[in-house]
Amino acid sequence: MRAVWIDEPTEVQNYPALRGLEVTQIFFSERRHTLAHLQQARGQGFQVGLYTNPQWYNFADPVQLAKNLNKVLIDRFQVTTAGVQCDVQINYETHDPDYIVNYFTQWRKQRPTRETSWTMEGHQAGWAWPAMNHPVLLGNSADSRTVTKLVPQAYDGSMNRWDSAGVVNDLTLHGIRSDRIMPFNEVHELRTPYSYGFFYLEHLLY
Repeated sequence: MRAVWIDEPTEVQNYPALRGLEVTQIFFSERRHTLAHLQQARGQGFQVGLYTNPQWYNFADPVQLAKNLNKVLIDRFQVTTAGVQCDVQINYETHDPDYIVNYFTQWRKQRPTRETSWTMEGHQAGWAWPAMNHPVLLGNSADSRTVTKLVPQAYDGSMNRWDSAGVVNDLTLHGIRSDRIMPFNEVHELRTPYSYGFFYLEHLLY
């Protein structure tokens, strides 16, 4: 699986290049992108997703933010039923496991089978593993749609590359199942054979 983020509010730069790099999914900002962006990507044969960040909203009440995101999916992006493909990714990097558990508790009440992931800084399992293995995030192993995927970032704040296997292993060593984990790579890793997961950001590739 290869998914790329589109920086807000830029457009997709090069659909053919993404296809050539075996990207299958494109994620847009729920804050700055529009339904038209999703429709265009779908028309080009890609699956789509939306990313969000509680920091954009000053880390307001997590229950209310989850409710707000659900409303955005319905009102702005017409993601009204489980049958409408649109994955969701939460970018949460603050070290407060209770906050993320409360967020996902509300989110899963509204969207129990929406493909959802949480991305965080790499090497954070020490504080985050209780939230990562909380029943709300574990979901029902018989239905993978209910299981929240974990996407540790394989780069630092200056976009210096980290070893993707290292950030994955950090989670597995804290008891996280490997089938729940995908690394978040710097975008040039798309040119590395056998790389997988998420890639940040498309416009930096060219």
